[in-house]
Amino acid sequence: MAITLVASTTATPGANGGTTTGIDTTGATLIIVGTSIYLNTPVITDNLGNTYVALTNHPQSVFAHRFYYALAPAVGPGHTVTAFAGNFYPTLFVYAFAGVGSYHSESGAGGSGFGGGLPTGPVTPSADGALVVTGFVANQPTASLAPAGFTVAHVADGPGHHVQGGFGYLVQTPAAAINPTWTVGSIELAVSAAVFLPAVSPGPEPPEPPPVYEIGIGETTVVPLLATFRIQETIDAPDTMIADVFSLAAPPPLPAYQARILADGATAYWPLDDPAGSTTARDLVGADDPVPFVRFSLGQAVVVTENGVRIFGGVVTGTRERGLTGPSATDLVVEVQATSYELSAARRVITAAISQDGAETIGAAFATLVTDYYAEVGVSLHPSQVAGPALPAATFTRSRGDAVNKHLAASVGYLQSIDFENRLRAWAPGDVLAPANYDESVNPELLTGDVTVERQLQNGYANRVILTGDPIPVPGHVDHFTGDGVTNVWPVTYVVNGPYPYFVDGAVAQGVIQYPATSTTESIGGVESPPGFLWEYDPIAHTIHRRGGPVAAGVAFDFPYDGLFIPAGMAEDAAEIAALGLWEHVENVTAVITDVSAQGYADALLAAKVASKDEIVRLQTRALGFHPGQTMTIASFSRLLAGDYLITQVDTGSESGGILLVRSITASKSQNNTHDWRRVYQQWAGASAQTETSG
Repeated sequence: MAITLVASTTATPGANGGTTTGIDTTGATLIIVGTSIYLNTPVITDNLGNTYVALTNHPQSVFAHRFYYALAPAVGPGHTVTAFAGNFYPTLFVYAFAGVGSYHSESGAGGSGFGGGLPTGPVTPSADGALVVTGFVANQPTASLAPAGFTVAHVADGPGHHVQGGFGYLVQTPAAAINPTWTVGSIELAVSAAVFLPAVSPGPEPPEPPPVYEIGIGETTVVPLLATFRIQETIDAPDTMIADVFSLAAPPPLPAYQARILADGATAYWPLDDPAGSTTARDLVGADDPVPFVRFSLGQAVVVTENGVRIFGGVVTGTRERGLTGPSATDLVVEVQATSYELSAARRVITAAISQDGAETIGAAFATLVTDYYAEVGVSLHPSQVAGPALPAATFTRSRGDAVNKHLAASVGYLQSIDFENRLRAWAPGDVLAPANYDESVNPELLTGDVTVERQLQNGYANRVILTGDPIPVPGHVDHFTGDGVTNVWPVTYVVNGPYPYFVDGAVAQGVIQYPATSTTESIGGVESPPGFLWEYDPIAHTIHRRGGPVAAGVAFDFPYDGLFIPAGMAEDAAEIAALGLWEHVENVTAVITDVSAQGYADALLAAKVASKDEIVRLQTRALGFHPGQTMTIASFSRLLAGDYLITQVDTGSESGGILLVRSITASKSQNNTHDWRRVYQQWAGASAQTETSG
């Protein structure tokens, strides 16, 4: 249902507040009150008995802006709103909208400052057709410039009677991140924004969910298996299953007379045409076929259990039928292809702003994705999900859910998966343990076959990394410092490259050192600049020097300039060089990083290169519960194995016509030990992009 404006009014009731004029709010599903006030917080009521929810108060000095709202309110003609407090000189904006279903979010801390263009802070609706509202308070009778695209009401300042304020709204299609900006020529200014979602049309009653196909192994078999059965689980892709099942195509036809009797709804039917010599009577009513008739449907859920333990869960993505004995056979062999519930995330398209303040944890982000997107396709959050580390900011626009999950997990060095119970989880390597470890001297019975070890020096291996690249401009950079009363020389982050280095009067960069607390400056020049300069920049030592002595303790100061980043750095692994000789790799750096981060980048890249030397173990077991992403300890004196390995693949296949299953496990030593280095490398190399879009 589309959101539309029903009615609105503004009011300036005086120093202690008062009541608005009446409006007809019939049909409205949201009443929102924007309050631009001075000093004291009001109480909001109306003449129809509605209760108003207060959003965050956004203050600037003694002025503040705040929204109040009532959802599914009592409405009608003559609807008035009252705001009361002592000495708060309000400007009130009352708006009634139809088609609103729920409150979504607000701009958090909002914005406050001293005039000019001031954004509210970003908000991102989770659905098309959302209502975005914004407002401001200012302390001067100056003109305002509304946020682009918004329908706006503005009330100028009334000295001694009311403050200046504004209200704007936008019904947004399609959903996208937005950061409304008010431009007001005011000394003091505070702004807010909030989002409300459209009501969801109930539509027709959803159909009954289709049944879940169950394939049981080693127990009472719900759907009989034939020879072919295979499940493949991998760490980087959805798991797959393929199985041949035996299905009765249709019950054999009854003679016409028997069919008529059964169609009449007889409670029992004992036929008299049993073969001569029969000793057992047969009741044909309710008689079960020995094998169920199963015809798998695309997209239908299918689970596989082994001795009561679920070993696969997903949806049917392909079928192939053939007769067991020929084209006229009533018995079928059905080849079923299924993809695990990992496919659930790929079925949703995500538009979301994640961790914009850099404080949202991966656990919180996954919980929000489940609530806003994945629950609709049956996904829940795993009960063992931890909060985990804070995510870097990321914005996704129409991105596939599986890509979003992988991006967020990789950005903090985590693994992620949707398991066979359709539960989403992210975890750090080493946090999820395999159900059993293997030690050839303790539990050799765990395995059903040999242990294979592959030691590989893969393409890309290096034990010395050298960073190089063309100089990269860093315009408008500012180095921030704080004096300690002793130091008078400070290193700068980049080579000073402008503006105007060594200008006609000897000034460097912008020519000044700035002291923000006092709004004062001191001149800076080169090492050979005239004595009148209190500071000098030394391009050889890469430092700035205060000729006038140390800066007082606790005093903050800034050096603004255009910088030039010159990529340089090296990292090496002495033990690897001693063991294998020197293998060098030159990395061309194209992104700006600091000198300190450049060394960290080199260290991380070196670790990733050394990790190209891997130790891969393959073993087989009939034990249950092994899955990719688990960490398994393996000890084998005969194979020179000792340590923790990350399981990267599990292949489950049938033996003896589907009765016995064996799991072939592949595990990597380097992936378990270097995943965190890969995260650091990805972040410094720019792999953790701020925005992702998927068509």
